[in-house]
Amino acid sequence: MKLSFTRNIIFCFLVVFLVSCGNKNIKVKDHKKIEFFKEIENLDAFKIAEKRIDSLKSEGIEAEISISILKESYYKEDSLKNISLAFINEGLDYSSNILYTIKFNRDTYKILAVIPN
Repeated sequence: MKLSFTRNIIFCFLVVFLVSCGNKNIKVKDHKKIEFFKEIENLDAFKIAEKRIDSLKSEGIEAEISISILKESYYKEDSLKNISLAFINEGLDYSSNILYTIKFNRDTYKILAVIPN
């Protein structure tokens, strides 16, 4: 129950964010972004992160999970490629951590690699 609630909150936030940033009509590229976020949420890495957050919450620790995107990869090996990065983050009262880094093609939104941090 907690996992699906958290996932729904994140998805709703992302949809509102994407819609508010563009025109009133969602563009084709925005549909790709929405599908990309759904893909991330279906990754085993995301499900593991959700379980971690739920575990922390059950211990009384305020925690949340989020996804952030960096327009271009900062890795040297990606400099000539069309690669961007997404991050699965853990937010705690006292710190913020990147749990997983996701490399993806920024034109097709195809996931290329999931790297645990």
